[in-house]
Amino acid sequence: MSFVTSATGWGQTDSYNGSNVRGYIVYKVKSESDKGVKVSPSGTPSSLYSLSDAHIFLPLAGIREGNGLIGDRINGSYWSSSLFFEDYAPSDAWAFRLFSDLYLTNYGRYYGMPVRAVFK
Repeated sequence: MSFVTSATGWGQTDSYNGSNVRGYIVYKVKSESDKGVKVSPSGTPSSLYSLSDAHIFLPLAGIREGNGLIGDRINGSYWSSSLFFEDYAPSDAWAFRLFSDLYLTNYGRYYGMPVRAVFK
């Protein structure tokens, strides 16, 4: 389920601000016409946006399972604050996943994933 793309301009970058860290840049849009715009690999939705504009960066940090790291620099997942209830057992929680798109999914709570705090 894609949920970020309807409210923001966003895109993947291979080197955020010259750091060589791969991830997604999610911009606060400046105009209605930019909502949901998937941006170019350079990380800017148009010439009207730059890293000095309001945005967050979400690194593709992967997922920790036991002693192993899965998918670093390929995908990223971030915990939400909401549990996922299936058959009334909260063994999973909702997570925001970045892969080829941005979407909401559930994961077992035993996985190690970052938490990205955002102040609105």
